[in-house]
Amino acid sequence: MEIVKVGKKWQIVIPKKIREKLDIGIGERVIFKVERGEVSLQKLKIRKLKDILKAGKPLDVKSEEFQRKLREEWI
Repeated sequence: MEIVKVGKKWQIVIPKKIREKLDIGIGERVIFKVERGEVSLQKLKIRKLKDILKAGKPLDVKSEEFQRKLREEWI
């Protein structure tokens, strides 16, 4: 468990131990989930379309989520 302070603009810093454990880098996205009054943090595993096409590997996300991500990249 780590304790962090909420900043003036409601921002928090993910502690180094957690960033390293989840392999979170600069510019990557994370998901906050609230269940039964508790918050969990997960690394968003969707990659950019160009990276997926270069790798030629299948994507492990639902098609709706993939389409949303594509739209976000074009904006």
